[in-house]
Amino acid sequence: MKKYSIPAVVFAGGKSSRMGKDKSLLPFGGFPTLIEFQFSKLKKIFNKVYISWKSEKVDLGKDVSIFDIEPNIFAPTIGLLSIFDKLESEYIFIFSVDAPFFGEREIGKVMDTFQNHIGEYEIYIPQHREGLEPMIGIYSRKLYPKIAHMVQDGNHKLKSLISNSKVLKIDFDEVEPFTNLNYWNEYQKARDRI
Repeated sequence: MKKYSIPAVVFAGGKSSRMGKDKSLLPFGGFPTLIEFQFSKLKKIFNKVYISWKSEKVDLGKDVSIFDIEPNIFAPTIGLLSIFDKLESEYIFIFSVDAPFFGEREIGKVMDTFQNHIGEYEIYIPQHREGLEPMIGIYSRKLYPKIAHMVQDGNHKLKSLISNSKVLKIDFDEVEPFTNLNYWNEYQKARDRI
């Protein structure tokens, strides 16, 4: 299988406040942690895979960590700035650690759409009948000044970034692949399913 050349980054630096414990470290799908499950999945699809987090939680090898430039703010905007500071790529694929059912087929759909419209948009994200999924998708380096300005203003909402950017929304019929593990019962159901 041909791997995609843009880097993929798993976002695993959240607080997990609704779960009550760090969800990224929960065992999943035969792996010791959800981080390792997602990292392994993406390694089959992308040439380069990184983890965005505050500090290293598990050892995934050399040069895969991207540490947040602001350790006290838990927000994807900080992760995006940190990633673009570290990587030279024009585009990055971001992937939330807590979306275990968004698999190779769904990622392929996002990537194929991106490749068919490369350079036309700043953000490429999925949408379904329940809304947008900003924590899965492709973000352009062109957004950097905009994100930096938002962070300076204390605005960390991806919705604000999306509403002020050129966005391609990629339609998905199914909601199920976007299942998030925010609460303990959701994790238990997902673990039983896998």
